[in-house]
Amino acid sequence: GTVGATVGIATPQSDTTIKPQVSFVDFPKVKEHELEEVADWLSSYHSPRTDFSVFARFDHRNTYDSELASAVFNPLFPNFPTTPETGRVSVSETRTLFDFSPVYQYHVSPRLNIGVSGTYENADYTATIANTFVPYDYSLARTFVNWALGPRSGLTVAVFGSRYSATDGSAVSDAHGATVGFDMNWSKTLSSSVELLGQQTDNTIVK
Repeated sequence: GTVGATVGIATPQSDTTIKPQVSFVDFPKVKEHELEEVADWLSSYHSPRTDFSVFARFDHRNTYDSELASAVFNPLFPNFPTTPETGRVSVSETRTLFDFSPVYQYHVSPRLNIGVSGTYENADYTATIANTFVPYDYSLARTFVNWALGPRSGLTVAVFGSRYSATDGSAVSDAHGATVGFDMNWSKTLSSSVELLGQQTDNTIVK
């Protein structure tokens, strides 16, 4: 069974939504049962010149539920970063995942916005089989410029850098690059976008 709630707090300039959920899962054939906890937090602040939002997620579940890809978007944050589904499942092991994603945007003019965004992700496992699951830290920093070319089109230029680091020191991956994107709203129901990406990645593997 699952018990959850959604709590909303609103002011003239800000909105906060908190969504905790607790589930009891039982696998009678293998005599395993446990509690799973998931909590989402989304806050946003708006002023005439600035927009700021932050999304955080705590996810503690067994790998049977957490390591298989879900077909459902997160209702609070549809652009939530891809979670690390490995496809390896076990009801006797758990994954604890923490995500933190802030976005800040400043309106220079009605047509020009500049901003920064970031993502931090930490995954930890209780796996008892070596190399089955690898705990890790991942961070991404991005700065961007949005330019409204017209009422229906816009251009976005961004540069970014990221790092993946296995907690056991077995692997480190550093990446940096830039993107150029173009968006077009053809009508109220039809839109399209094109993005060009250039990226360099340096991988270090410790055998």
